[in-house]
Amino acid sequence: MSDTGCTIDVLFPDLLSRPAPRLTFLERLLARSDRCSASAAHEALLFSLFGHPTDEALPVAAVVLYGAHEDSDAAGGVWLCADPVQFIPARDHVLVSPTRALSATEATTLAAELASHFQADGWQVRHAAGHLFLRGPQAPDFSLPPTREVLGRSLDSVLPHDREHLHWLSLINELQMLLHGSALNRQREAAGAPPINGLWLWGAGVLPTAGPAPFDTVWGGGALVRGLARLGACAMRDLPMDAGALADASGTRHLVVFPEHHDLTPAVDAAWFGPLLSALRARRFQRLSVHDGQGRVFHLTPRGLRRFWRLCRPIESYRTC
Repeated sequence: MSDTGCTIDVLFPDLLSRPAPRLTFLERLLARSDRCSASAAHEALLFSLFGHPTDEALPVAAVVLYGAHEDSDAAGGVWLCADPVQFIPARDHVLVSPTRALSATEATTLAAELASHFQADGWQVRHAAGHLFLRGPQAPDFSLPPTREVLGRSLDSVLPHDREHLHWLSLINELQMLLHGSALNRQREAAGAPPINGLWLWGAGVLPTAGPAPFDTVWGGGALVRGLARLGACAMRDLPMDAGALADASGTRHLVVFPEHHDLTPAVDAAWFGPLLSALRARRFQRLSVHDGQGRVFHLTPRGLRRFWRLCRPIESYRTC
């Protein structure tokens, strides 16, 4: 980070939405930053950061599959994410609920069952890191929300009801019937795990055209980040223990992606935000941007660090900003 034109973007999901102790360096960073709005959807924010348009359905499945398999054929056709869920009947509606994640062995078993059932209809099935992906003979004509956005909601409130979508709704019903008699569910129930009685289909689209990304190096991130980084020809590195590793990194544009539900502790504050503030104060880079993944981004420059009159306050106080 010796180039004064260096910029660093940090994505820390749910940064402001969790209980946290007083954090000296992060509170100073937030107090002296310029606050802006960003996409509140995690996937849309990542596509936006990598320079992809977000005004239409995002091809999350193809990019995740591309990031999970270097030899992936994700470049061909329209892929969908198929996330295991539980559909729980209630008095007057069906609730979409989470279920225990698939192990690698379970994903292999379920993928084989799905492939055998749908092969005659032209469907293909892939699995990677416990996730399932489907590629059909035709592209869906609707876009469903990400799984995280429908959990806890009624099924009727998140499904389309137009007649032209009946084919895809019948597919969801067919998947339910297949899962009802699945050998995998018998194994899960025998082990005391909740069964899977539905697959939530979302993230449909074709792999975007590769093009240069606005970053030289990407640190951390899951399969979606890796897929976007591969498309943008970015160098990819594991998330280090602290910000010190960035000091000797080549390139001038860096993206640091923390995993979801990462602990936000004084030790993390001291290991990351302390060194970043010190490097910014020394003008070793020109901008630090922190994204919370819920619609807020905080931009800080060396000049902004001089705003000593802005008092530090607990990070929870920024939730309504």
